[in-house]
Amino acid sequence: MTATFDQIAFYQAVDLIRFSRHLSWQQVAWESGVQHVATGKMSQWILSKPHADTIAALCVWGGLNANNFFTKKKTHTNQTLEEQSH
Repeated sequence: MTATFDQIAFYQAVDLIRFSRHLSWQQVAWESGVQHVATGKMSQWILSKPHADTIAALCVWGGLNANNFFTKKKTHTNQTLEEQSH
């Protein structure tokens, strides 16, 4: 089984919290302990992967459950593929 992180949903959730608290991204960085560079690049996460430490810090700051942003996919094992070919 593999898991994929939904960067877009995470960004939207953090941005919604930021907006509801009337904060700038710089203020989010200060409150969460994340480097301002990381929060300044959040909108670019759609194209790249965020660091795990940044995700963790923003989850704690925003009261988010990181598990809500992962989708699990089943992977086929070699045995399963062999069984399917017969």
